[in-house]
Amino acid sequence: MEDNEDKATQIKEVCLDLLQARPDHVRGLRGAYPALASRVPWDLIILDMTLHAAEGQLSAISKESLAGIEILQALNAGGLAIPVLVATQHDVFRQENISFKDIPSLDEALSDAFPGIYFGIVRVRLGDDEWKLDMRRKIKNIFAGF
Repeated sequence: MEDNEDKATQIKEVCLDLLQARPDHVRGLRGAYPALASRVPWDLIILDMTLHAAEGQLSAISKESLAGIEILQALNAGGLAIPVLVATQHDVFRQENISFKDIPSLDEALSDAFPGIYFGIVRVRLGDDEWKLDMRRKIKNIFAGF
């Protein structure tokens, strides 16, 4: 679930290379709910923490910093035990009454709130490929546990 096309393309390339899988691409927060309701038997969700709430012209003004938490909550509420790996380009997360000063504090909170489905964060820097190695390692660890 990713709204940045360049990042989504690179994530798909990692998945194709590592898993020989054809990933589905869901754009934005509102597109995620119908995808979850369809109950597609995904093996893994790679989730952006900051998603656009809307698509099209309104997307530039409707970005939600912690929208990924909504998706994790929906997975829990729906009883969907799909492993989730967060992929984010951000270091700080703020939205209304909640904020995280850095990735480790967000990681700790997500680990505590979503045990069993949350499997870590990859810090994406589109200018280099180091994050792709981290993503590959974390995906391998997820599937090694099943």
